[in-house]
Amino acid sequence: MKLKSRRLPCLLAVVTSALIHSASVGASDIDECDNLAAHPDDPERKNAGLPFEKIPLPEALSACKKAMEQGPENSRLIYQYGRTLLASGKQAEGIALILSSAAKGYPQAVYTLGLVEHRKTPANLSGAAEKYRRAAELGHTKAMLLLGAMYLEGKGAPPDAGQALSYFRRAAEMGDAEAQTEVGVIYLGGFGVLQNYSEAARWFATASERDPFASYVLGLMYMNGEGVIQDIARAFQLFRRAVEKGSDEAMGVLGTCYLYGWGVAEDRSEALRWLRKAAEKNDREGMRYLGNALVGPERSAEEVSEGLSLLTNAAEVGDPIAADNLASIYYYGHGVPVDKRKAAYWQDEAEQIRSVYREKPRPLKIPPHRAVLPLG
Repeated sequence: MKLKSRRLPCLLAVVTSALIHSASVGASDIDECDNLAAHPDDPERKNAGLPFEKIPLPEALSACKKAMEQGPENSRLIYQYGRTLLASGKQAEGIALILSSAAKGYPQAVYTLGLVEHRKTPANLSGAAEKYRRAAELGHTKAMLLLGAMYLEGKGAPPDAGQALSYFRRAAEMGDAEAQTEVGVIYLGGFGVLQNYSEAARWFATASERDPFASYVLGLMYMNGEGVIQDIARAFQLFRRAVEKGSDEAMGVLGTCYLYGWGVAEDRSEALRWLRKAAEKNDREGMRYLGNALVGPERSAEEVSEGLSLLTNAAEVGDPIAADNLASIYYYGHGVPVDKRKAAYWQDEAEQIRSVYREKPRPLKIPPHRAVLPLG
């Protein structure tokens, strides 16, 4: 009995150690799966998440498989293992697990099934909208964003600007920067609401730290004094922030600020650097800004020729202001011989472009075809 009593504490220590080791292994597998396979848009993720193309295989596959074995009913782990299978090219197995996770009500899994419907050829828009609606009910902000876009465009859902704003605003109030920008765009354009520049500026300001497009549009509002007190220096700062965060749209206007000294000291070389970057992106405004910078009586024949070509290209891809600029250049002989016939031609072209644009629905910042992105 004494021998037994001496062994009991040792046995208890061994058992306890084994249990602790087993628990730590399980926690490690789950944590690793969360670290390696969570989606950045998943509202229930445990960390920042990784883009689909950056999932580290085979480490994520191994970790998530073990994690799911330890938590077979955990809908988050089921989704994440399905995501790693998709990343490894095992489509059927991955979708099966995502279906299982969605059946348990996991928001990101339901949203992913909406993307599946959206990517079909032809796209099943009504099916996608149904999944997005369910995911939105579960609190998924990107689903709200896409569903709002579908209502605004009348694709996959009846056209309803009020419903669109409702979904955008709900996602915006939950902190989604892209949705905050879309609410701003709605008020800026007066789409289904009374146009309200001040309200638009408020939403763009809320989103501007995280969404470069919001910084860009808010910069334009400060430049023009629309909805805010005009502040050219503030506009320049917003354009620079937008560019630093990846905005192609802001490159051209940033270059123009340097060209004319708007909110910053004049710097032609810096201006041309940014204007060329914008034009290289085939951005029609960038082409127009650079074209205008190269045309003038003090410019070389080569610069003028390049500038006219850029303005022509911008006009041909639907920029009415570029066509206006060409009309003015030829009418007044700005760096070229006066040519009233060409001036009249480009004035007519500008009006034609505007008439076509008026017949089109407004282009969305977050269009429904965003859903064609990879499933992961």
